[in-house]
Amino acid sequence: EWKFPKKIMNENKCVIVNNGININNHTFDAETRKEYRKEFGISKNTKLLCNVGRFALQKNHTFILEIVKLLKERKFDFKFILIGEGELKQEILEKIKQFNLEECFIILEKRNDVSKIMMASDLFVMPSLYEGFPVTLIEAQATGLSCLSSNTVTQEAAISDLIEFLPIENPLIWADKIEEKLAVANTRENYAKVVSQAGYNAEDSAKLLEDVFMGQKENL
Repeated sequence: EWKFPKKIMNENKCVIVNNGININNHTFDAETRKEYRKEFGISKNTKLLCNVGRFALQKNHTFILEIVKLLKERKFDFKFILIGEGELKQEILEKIKQFNLEECFIILEKRNDVSKIMMASDLFVMPSLYEGFPVTLIEAQATGLSCLSSNTVTQEAAISDLIEFLPIENPLIWADKIEEKLAVANTRENYAKVVSQAGYNAEDSAKLLEDVFMGQKENL
């Protein structure tokens, strides 16, 4: 709608190709979960929270710190993994030290095994100030990982029952919801299929793109 004239849209002369993911790589595996939790030193009862994204203003890491301060004050048993690089990373690391939150965080650089870390995690937290369409939310859902997202993120990302959207005015609301969601266990094995059926399988996206290029898509 932003890119093309209404005439193009109304005459069905464009095709939306979903940014599909490798479903096999994101299918939940219990052994992978055990292996990675052991690698990060996460005990059975400790809840593992996760965020993947650049250390940039948009990703709202300072809000994550406010949430973590509240969870620590409540003596909640958790660790929070932050994965990514970016211009604000050093600033966030300094704030973590300033707030005496070092023991709460595991800080990782850019990884090629994020799907496995998601399998090891118990909740994906995305309090972004704004987003386009975050593929990380699709990846998290494929691994069966429950997600909390800011309500500034497009609702189209909710392709399963795993996502809940919250306002980002008050970290207390997020801390309460995190404890609430983590008190309930969920089955994770079937969500890769749900994501695939929703149209986010990379193989299906590639086939659609091929059809477009080969002129096999009607009206194009």
